[in-house]
Amino acid sequence: MPTKEMLAEGKTKIILSSDEPGCVLVQSKDSITAGDGAKRDEIVNKGVHANLTTSHVFSFLNRCGIESHFIKMLDDRTFLAKQCDMIPLEVVARRMAFGSYLKRHPGTPDKWRFNPPLVEIFLKDDARHDPFMEPFTVLHEKITSRNGKPLSMEYLEKMQKQCRLIFEILEKAWADQEVALVDLKVEFGFDLKGNLILSDVIDNDSWRIWPHGEKSQMKDKQVYRDLPKSSLEALQAIEANYREVALMTEKFASHVKGKVEILLGSKSDEPFISPMVKMLSQLEIPHDITVSSVHKTTSKLFDKIRKSEGLGEPIVFIAAAGRSNGLGPVTEGNTAYPVINCPVLSERFAREEIFSSLYLPSGLGCVTILDPEAAALAAAKILALHSPLLFGKIKVLKYRMSES
Repeated sequence: MPTKEMLAEGKTKIILSSDEPGCVLVQSKDSITAGDGAKRDEIVNKGVHANLTTSHVFSFLNRCGIESHFIKMLDDRTFLAKQCDMIPLEVVARRMAFGSYLKRHPGTPDKWRFNPPLVEIFLKDDARHDPFMEPFTVLHEKITSRNGKPLSMEYLEKMQKQCRLIFEILEKAWADQEVALVDLKVEFGFDLKGNLILSDVIDNDSWRIWPHGEKSQMKDKQVYRDLPKSSLEALQAIEANYREVALMTEKFASHVKGKVEILLGSKSDEPFISPMVKMLSQLEIPHDITVSSVHKTTSKLFDKIRKSEGLGEPIVFIAAAGRSNGLGPVTEGNTAYPVINCPVLSERFAREEIFSSLYLPSGLGCVTILDPEAAALAAAKILALHSPLLFGKIKVLKYRMSES
């Protein structure tokens, strides 16, 4: 890579100029520090693992719909990012009381769970040991971005909300691998259009993670903080942890797990499910459409159910049929997988055909949802129990609805 101008340097990374307009290069170093930089060591290939972890995490969050400065990984130590006017604040989300929180609140039981996650703000200032700050303190001290952009309460509240959102998405991704996310630190900046976006890095220095919920199995930077002496063996063990975490985060942005099988009573029902298909496509959920009248081609329906069940992955059936819309209830009676009934109602029958969906025989439990888009979203939420990527997409969708 040609020599680039150094724009900034931190304890663990370097910001370089880029040939791409409006972009910078973020390069991870092999340094590891603690105690506001008082403790410092070099770990071979830590920068490689940090860059890989950040690239995996940001790629995953970008796919979920989180706006960030990350564009793409360029090489083993560098990624391309949007140029940002950084805000000198660290925003921390905590699921459990640990670390500095217990020092500031000594009466809090160790590992106390915060529901929802507690979000705190800290000023990035080594000389003051990164002090905790209430939002009104940030405003009172007139803290600005690096380029002098004032911070409003609206920006601070948005940073807190997005930090909690990001934490809950990553918490689900880690839980999928039986790892507890204890806390998470993120930073924000303003892009060239003035939009507040997630910035900096999210690597193994940014969180506390406990495999199987056991503190004794921690894989994060806390292992380094707790070292009484930086021996070669200890630093090699930490490097192994960082390498393992980088490989684990690669699984975050995998495909959406599961599938939706849309069952139609007849070809004429296809226009009705258009909003359903649009929502499933937006959420990247694999789906098939099968036309099979429960009354006229019953064996075809049963064959479809058996084949779907044999795929070995989570399945949700959505049944859409008009007139005697028993397609959903009959499907429900012949599968252990979730079934959502979305009947195609007609003014011709004064919509009374809905009772074919509502009055079910005993032992059946399919759900009836009249709006096709809502039916798709309900199916997505069921599949999200097995898919961190889908869970993240839905969390962001709900967040944007709330903000709008």
